[in-house]
Amino acid sequence: MLQVFCADVGGGNIKIHIRYLVAAIVILFFLGFVFYFVNLFTGNPVSAFIASHKIRDYVAVTYPALDLELSEVKYSFTNSTYGCHAQSKKSEDTKFYIGYSHGRVSDDYEYEVANHFTTYRRLSKDFNDMVTEIIEKEYPHKTTLIISDLIGDTQQLTPDTPLNLNNMPLQLSLTVHILSEVRNEDRMAAILLELHRLMLSKDIKIDQYTLCLDEPVPEESKPGSGNKLYLDDFPAKNITDDQKSLTSVIRKHQLAINKNDKK
Repeated sequence: MLQVFCADVGGGNIKIHIRYLVAAIVILFFLGFVFYFVNLFTGNPVSAFIASHKIRDYVAVTYPALDLELSEVKYSFTNSTYGCHAQSKKSEDTKFYIGYSHGRVSDDYEYEVANHFTTYRRLSKDFNDMVTEIIEKEYPHKTTLIISDLIGDTQQLTPDTPLNLNNMPLQLSLTVHILSEVRNEDRMAAILLELHRLMLSKDIKIDQYTLCLDEPVPEESKPGSGNKLYLDDFPAKNITDDQKSLTSVIRKHQLAINKNDKK
């Protein structure tokens, strides 16, 4: 009897141990599952530490003369890459991204800096901020969109030079969307001439205009639900001081655009 009792007690202990073991396995599996998804979206400190050292060694060998400052290395789950932004202490436009993935370090210096895209974005932003401020303060019509941009080969730009519209190797483009109850070529000519004169008064010589006359609609209406009249890529050199003559030029321009669209 004693032996049977002891056997029963032992069997009960085994069952209890099995339950604890199963519970521990479930908990470990759950923690592993959570850890996997956390790493998937945020990476892990060990890999970030390794990536940071690899990137710093890469910079020291590849770009010793740029005097780069590196931001904190962070993980991007979109491309499974650890990376940081590099900014030169000597050059405002020398900034690019350096990434580390699968034991390999790479960067986009050639695309961003060598092609002068960083210079283009800085100058374009400064240009857009300048024109937007002028239009919002001094243009009498309600606008819904203002985009000032530079058009041309970015290789013609000189890195780190300040914005100088009187010595700009690229063309100046201006796009403005305006709310207008009347939307026809006559109205377009009047608004374009007014805008062009404002730009000239600020010594800003726009090369190409794109305008859109939007129909004012109630606030509850869906965006873009009103009628519109577009004037696309209109050369500023074709603008005349006579509004009636400008209306005729705009109509010819629109006809030419429509013919090209149908080809």
